[in-house]
Amino acid sequence: MHSSVRLLDMQTAFHQIFEKPTTPAAQVLYHIRQSPRIGRGELVTATGLSQPTITRAVIALTTAGLLQERRDLINTTRPGRPVVPLELTTWPGLLIGIAVDVDDCIIGCYDFRGRLLREVHVAEAAPEHPVSDVLEYIMAAIHRIKGEVPMPLRSISLGVASPHWTDLSWIKHRLEFEFSVPAIAANAAASIAIAEVQQNRNQANVFVLFDENSTSAAWITENAIISTSEIRTVDEWLRYIINGPRPSSVLFSGTGFSDPQVRTRIRSLLNTELGTEVQLRVTRPELETLRTISAALAMSPLQADPLKLAREASRASNRAAKSSVASEKSSR
Repeated sequence: MHSSVRLLDMQTAFHQIFEKPTTPAAQVLYHIRQSPRIGRGELVTATGLSQPTITRAVIALTTAGLLQERRDLINTTRPGRPVVPLELTTWPGLLIGIAVDVDDCIIGCYDFRGRLLREVHVAEAAPEHPVSDVLEYIMAAIHRIKGEVPMPLRSISLGVASPHWTDLSWIKHRLEFEFSVPAIAANAAASIAIAEVQQNRNQANVFVLFDENSTSAAWITENAIISTSEIRTVDEWLRYIINGPRPSSVLFSGTGFSDPQVRTRIRSLLNTELGTEVQLRVTRPELETLRTISAALAMSPLQADPLKLAREASRASNRAAKSSVASEKSSR
């Protein structure tokens, strides 16, 4: 162990990558995805929010074109006040998630309801290719998808598990510049964390440690997923949580933790230093596949703040309309 490791300050070293669905609108959309055609009263029970808050959230989502009432499906045979089922619309939005490994890359293209529309493998994501070249191949594939799928692109989220992809800020800005949509670029630990949160959004104070082709870390907090560009070994990260902020749970992911002897050593160390009240667990294998990660990444901006994404989409549509009008005038 490296006892002299400089401790990281959680407030300065970590920054927010993903939001969790904490707003009323995000919570409503989350539960409607889980239970299609749910009613307002059931949403009050599921979220713990007040009836007026639920009503305002439903109105906002309906106005944004994300939600609709299905009055034709009201069950009049049930006793009491009729329940108006709520349902997702077919909001026209293309959501892209990109999962990059050392020698593989999957681009998943999803609609608003989370249905897979296209999936593309980028064979050029090999170690011998520079990151800038691989990113160009990825962007070219996205342009092809845009040409094939008759929906406007709304967001792009990229997660990487490769030691070569270090400047995630540059990658994020490059994607935003190329496609004029919100983009996210995250390390492998943060990508695993978002997949975990989409399975159980109530997780909090969880430290996620990924070790495979690269080593990265992230925190699942009460309201967000935060990550860092700090490069540390597994042992250094373990010393960090021993000497620094204490998690309620530690989640291990990647083939670096597949050896039972490695897991036993880590468990023994953390149980000794932190006590057995800190839960230690390994990611379920199905959450580590590139396909699962790309799907989780694609849906994350919509699930975190659906109204924000809808507003950005509306502004983009207005800009496109004005540009079209200006182009027509100039051609006369």
